[in-house]
Amino acid sequence: MDRRKINFLKIENYEHPWDKSARNTLEEMPGFTAIIRKLNEISFDRLLRIHYTGSGLKVNSNNAPEVYEVLQEACEILSIDRQPELYFHQDSYGINAVTAGVEKSIIVLSSECAELLSPEELMFVIAHELGHIKSQHVLYYQTASCLPTIANLVGRATLGIGSLITVGVEMALLNWRRMSELTADRSGPACLPTTGSGCKCLSEDGRFA
Repeated sequence: MDRRKINFLKIENYEHPWDKSARNTLEEMPGFTAIIRKLNEISFDRLLRIHYTGSGLKVNSNNAPEVYEVLQEACEILSIDRQPELYFHQDSYGINAVTAGVEKSIIVLSSECAELLSPEELMFVIAHELGHIKSQHVLYYQTASCLPTIANLVGRATLGIGSLITVGVEMALLNWRRMSELTADRSGPACLPTTGSGCKCLSEDGRFA
């Protein structure tokens, strides 16, 4: 099957306009980026990494060569130089995938992904997660997941005043999170075959038609 590398692929070549608009709204909030980054540095980034790496199986060329090869190929196609670590994690929700880690990203697949998905389906799932990494979604994405806990702690410390302040931030983050999936979904077809039944939505310069 013919898969072609997308040379010099940039975020703006495939970023969905709704994703970009929602992210701009977040970043226009005074002090938002600095505050969120600090929160991740202090706790959540490290805790999430420990959680997934401590209870998961790290995928390599020896224990799961077929899956590892898919990761390598997807990174090459999407022009991702720094290949993230890949882990299998037992997930009670069945087929699932998540990306964590801002500075050193990891992709976590449920064990069912390897057991139930075809090679093409697995490629799409991994490419989707790589899309989040390449688009620098991870910082805001995992913050959106942890924000209810942050809001609860802030609210207790400020007699409920802090929790009111976080409502707007939480709404904006959750809206962006849904929009970011549209961008990540575009990374999946980019790694599928360009002949036969594969996606032909990319032009020669790597932009989506």
